[in-house]
Amino acid sequence: LMAMVTGFAWWRSLGVPANSGVNPIPPLEPGPRSIAVLPLVDMSAGGGNAYLGDGLSEELSTKLAQIPGLRVAARTSAFEFKGRNLDVRKIGQSLGVRHVLEGSVRRNGNDVRVTVQLIDTATGYHVWAGNFDRKWRDVLDLQDDIAVSVTDALQVVLTSQGAGKSEANAHQLNASAIEPYLAGLAALRQPGDLSQMQNAEKSFRAAIAIDPEFAGAFAGLCRVLSRQFDRSRDPESLASAEEACRRSLALDASLVETEKALANIAISSGRYEAGAAAFRRLLVRNPQDADAHIGLGEALAGLGQGAEAEASYRRAVAVEPAYWSAYTALAAHLFRRGKSDEAVAAMRKVTGLVPSSATAWSNLGGVLQMQGQFAESLEAYRHSLRLEPSKEAYSNLATTYFLQGRFAEAVANYERAVELGEHDFVVQGNLADALWQVPARHDEAVARYRRAILLAESELEKTPGKSELHAQLGYYYGRIGDPGRSRRYLAEAVASGPDLLYVQYFAGIAAADRGDRAEGLRAVRELVRLGYPATLLRSAPEFRSLLQDAEYKKIVGSG
Repeated sequence: LMAMVTGFAWWRSLGVPANSGVNPIPPLEPGPRSIAVLPLVDMSAGGGNAYLGDGLSEELSTKLAQIPGLRVAARTSAFEFKGRNLDVRKIGQSLGVRHVLEGSVRRNGNDVRVTVQLIDTATGYHVWAGNFDRKWRDVLDLQDDIAVSVTDALQVVLTSQGAGKSEANAHQLNASAIEPYLAGLAALRQPGDLSQMQNAEKSFRAAIAIDPEFAGAFAGLCRVLSRQFDRSRDPESLASAEEACRRSLALDASLVETEKALANIAISSGRYEAGAAAFRRLLVRNPQDADAHIGLGEALAGLGQGAEAEASYRRAVAVEPAYWSAYTALAAHLFRRGKSDEAVAAMRKVTGLVPSSATAWSNLGGVLQMQGQFAESLEAYRHSLRLEPSKEAYSNLATTYFLQGRFAEAVANYERAVELGEHDFVVQGNLADALWQVPARHDEAVARYRRAILLAESELEKTPGKSELHAQLGYYYGRIGDPGRSRRYLAEAVASGPDLLYVQYFAGIAAADRGDRAEGLRAVRELVRLGYPATLLRSAPEFRSLLQDAEYKKIVGSG
C-alpha cells in the first residue's frame, strides 16, 4: 500500500493482542501434521555466518511446504523466535503447530554437518533426531534428505512431487554460488526494510553471476524484485522481476515460490483476473497455503470484490494464525474501509514482535495518525527513521505535519520522500499538496501535480479499473485547472467505487476546491459513514473552504 495524504501506510503486521477490543480470530488447533522450522544455529568455527543457518532453514521450510498433508508455519513467523531461548511448548502454542524442527549447522572448509531434531510441542519430547554430512557443493541436497526423514517421522505419505529431488538440485551447482544464495535467502526473509531487499538482490545477483543456470537464485531474485516494484513502482523493477521469474521457471518448473511471485506481479500490474486464477490453482494443490489465500484476497480486492477479499484474508489467518503477513493483508483491507481501531491493535502487536523493523514503526505511525493521535504518530515515524530512512516514513511523517498545518516541515519531509521514490505518483502528489498550502509556491505545486499525473496515468494503463486511482487523477486535474478531465475521472471513480474511503475523500477535496458546496458536503457525509475520522475533518486543510460551513460542522461534530 502506498502512503496517500492522511491515509494509506505501508504495512507489516501481526496478530491482535488480547483485550484490544478487536474480535479475535480463533487459533488454529495444531494438528499432528503441522511443523515450524526454526532457524538453524550456526556453530561454525569463528561464527559470523548466521546467514548459513537462516538460509538453510528457509530452503527447508520451502521444501516441506510442498509436501501434501503437512502444514508448515510461515518462515517469517518461525524466525521471530530466533535466539529467544523459549520453551518449545510455548513456541508451538504461539505458532499453532504440533512439532518444531530445530538444530544447528557447522561448516568446516568444504565439509558441512547439519544436526536437527524434531520435537513434539505437546509433550516437549524428541520424536526424531539426525545428523547429515555433506560436501559444501552438495549442501542444498540436504533439504531433500531432511524433508524425507521428517515426513517419515510424522508418517506423512509423500507423493512423487514431495519426495523427489528438485530439478534445481539436479543441476550440478557451482559450489561458489551457494554462499551468496543462502545469504540472499537470509536477507529476503527479513520484515521488508529497503536495506534488506537491496542486500538480498545483491546476493542473488552474485550467485547468478557465478552460476547462470541456478534456478533457485533466479527465483530469489524474482521475489525480491517484485517486492521492490511494490515499494518503488519503478517500471524497470517490474520488467526485471518478470524476466527473473520466467528464467527461474524455465530452469525448474517445480518452484512454487516463483509461481507465487509471478502471480503477485500480475496483481501489481493490474492483471487481477490472471492473478486470481494463478492463486486458485495454487490453492487446489495446497489449500493450507496462507500466502496463496493472501494473494487471492489481493486479486479479489483489485476486482472490487471486497467481501470475498476479506473472506480470503481471514482464511489466511485461520490456516496460519501466527503469520504476520496474513494479519498485514487483513488489517490493510480493513484500514482502507475506515476500521482504524483494528489496524492500530495489529500494529502495536507487530512493533512488539519485530521492534527492529523500521517499516513496522512507520506503519504504526500511519494508523495512529489516522486516529488523530499526532504526538504518538510523530514519535513512531521518528523511531522508524532512526532505524532506517525510507520513503514511506518520510512521507507519513510529512503527512502528520501537513494535518497539523506545519506546511514548511511537511514540504521538507515530502521532498526527502520524493528523493527516495521519484517514480511514486503518490509522494509526488503529496509534495504538491503541501506546496499548494504555501501561496508563494503554487507554481511549484502545479508542476508537481503534472508530474504526479504522468506517473499516475502510466499506472492507470496497467490498472484501468482502479477506482481510487481515477479519483486521485480527478483531484490532480482539478488542481492544475483542467475541470473537464477532473469531473470525468471523478465521475468514473464514484460510479465504480462509491464505498471506497479514498474515492469519497478525493471527490470531496476536488468539490471543495471548485466551490461545489453540495457535492463537497455529500462526499464528507460519505467519508464519515465509511469511517473516516471526524477529528481529522474538523481542521482539515484540504476542506478549508468548508470549515466554517454550518452544515459541515454539523456533519463532523464539534469534538
